[in-house]
Amino acid sequence: DACDSALLNQERIDGQWHNSLDTWLKDTLALPSFVKNWKSSIVHALSCKRIEQACSLAVQAGDARLATLIAQAGSGLDVRQLLASQLSVWPAAVTDRIPVDYFRVYTVLSGDIVEELKRPGEHWLRSLALCIWYAS
Repeated sequence: DACDSALLNQERIDGQWHNSLDTWLKDTLALPSFVKNWKSSIVHALSCKRIEQACSLAVQAGDARLATLIAQAGSGLDVRQLLASQLSVWPAAVTDRIPVDYFRVYTVLSGDIVEELKRPGEHWLRSLALCIWYAS
């Protein structure tokens, strides 16, 4: 049927366009040579969809639990939803004790990128990339 063929072609074109955009954003958003600390580097690597690099940074810092969590970033909505659930049940007393950069990693991985988008001085491409890759 012609309609089915047209839909399949549209899906293929959409997939190719998304892959091209994905590659272009990864290449354009390079990790800066200056970073405040390793946790900030992880957040930036995640915003560039450099999951392996973010995992490596966590492993180098001796944080295997964070590396394991980061490694699951691309595995689908289930991980995002579980992390969002966990963040929602933590009382303020707990979240106040979590270092800010850890909390940034957790929120990005959960798909809650609102605070990241509000950060002053962020490049608009990084904001776009966060929306494409992590927004829920």
